[in-house]
Amino acid sequence: MLPSEILLLLFRFLSLPELGRCAQVCKVWKNLVYDGSLWKAVSLTRYRDTLTPAHLEAIFSAAGGFLRTCEIRACQTLNNGTLRVVAKSCQHLSSLDLACCRQVTTSGVRAISASCTSLRELNLSGLGNVNRVMLTSIGTNCVNLRKLDISYNRDVNAEGLRQLVSGCAELEELNVNGCLGIADDAMKVVANLLSLRVLRLQFCSALTDAGIQNLAGGELGMPALRHLDVTNCTLLTDASLRTISKGCPALVALELAFLTQITDNGVEALCTHIKGLRKLDLEECNEITDRTMQNIGENLANLDTLYISYCEKLSDAGLEYGVGRLFPLHFLPVLTTPLFTCLQ
Repeated sequence: MLPSEILLLLFRFLSLPELGRCAQVCKVWKNLVYDGSLWKAVSLTRYRDTLTPAHLEAIFSAAGGFLRTCEIRACQTLNNGTLRVVAKSCQHLSSLDLACCRQVTTSGVRAISASCTSLRELNLSGLGNVNRVMLTSIGTNCVNLRKLDISYNRDVNAEGLRQLVSGCAELEELNVNGCLGIADDAMKVVANLLSLRVLRLQFCSALTDAGIQNLAGGELGMPALRHLDVTNCTLLTDASLRTISKGCPALVALELAFLTQITDNGVEALCTHIKGLRKLDLEECNEITDRTMQNIGENLANLDTLYISYCEKLSDAGLEYGVGRLFPLHFLPVLTTPLFTCLQ
């Protein structure tokens, strides 16, 4: 038989089912399969429909303190009991993705956050039940957290974010897409995250210009923010774009799709003040005209991705002028923009 060290090296190239079959060969192989060094990074999403709670507990118990990264999305057999095993056995975990694991509730998240204090990335998107108690536990224990996704959780609000931010002051990426409890007061809390580089606010439909003022209108603004997504925050107007243009000087990506109230005036403020933009999404911003394309062409020399589909007031002249001055422009969707005839 090959030496254990060689077998372990070979086992690292095997999939989870293949490792399972190897574990049935003999006791020696079974012990090697469950050697923690094979389980530093575990991606279980593809097996979510076949894994039982017993399988999961065996994997996490075997991984133990070796486990650093775990991704298991939309697994309906993953429950709070399994997470308590993770909390007990895998305390050096640095990245955990539990998106859409709907059986996970407050007690499971509290167990993880209390024990896995080295977490730097955590995805709780789509659980549907992330609340103030969970966020308080994360903020109290996971002070090294840098990336958090709590999108599409109906109970996330300003108070929960306040408890989170009180401990996780060094967050660099926050995703609250689709959190309908996020409103203007929540932006006052987020404004304290001066290291924040990515903020996703898609479908936060209660957000108004006052919220963007709370976020970026202070003396310090958001100096580190590089990517802001306010897609479908339909109450925002040019006032928000003016605030962003002054308070977010480091932006390289800005997503404004479906903001039907913004006009050429707001986009002009952006182009004049944030000349480092590389990505701009203006899809279905129906009030912008060729003047916007002129401002983009004259000011955004670094732009390589521009979305202008369904911008019904843009014409061939604006497209030719704006795009003609932007090289290289890698991505330019212009679907169903009726005044464009040069592409037909």
